[in-house]
Amino acid sequence: MNITSTILTKTAVETTSNANYNIEYTIIDEKLNRVQVSIEALAAGENIERPYLGNIYWEHSNLSCNLPVEDSCVTAPYFVDFDMIMNKIKENMIAEAAG
Repeated sequence: MNITSTILTKTAVETTSNANYNIEYTIIDEKLNRVQVSIEALAAGENIERPYLGNIYWEHSNLSCNLPVEDSCVTAPYFVDFDMIMNKIKENMIAEAAG
């Protein structure tokens, strides 16, 4: 059998002072291909449903998002968190490649 490509999909969660993030990312042939981050509001306690706020999506070096923008909505913290998440993913990939 001749394996022509290796695709690895990982899921993760991250919580910051801004939101909860559900993360799914795909690595194809050891290169980051896609990152999808679903954003949920912080919950006041455990077992309380977290309202969905939107998502940030990165694929092939292109970034897109779906976030509600209201008069009082500030989106910059979500993008700061997304940058941190991307850095953690890349650091994890480097660590795994080093073995």
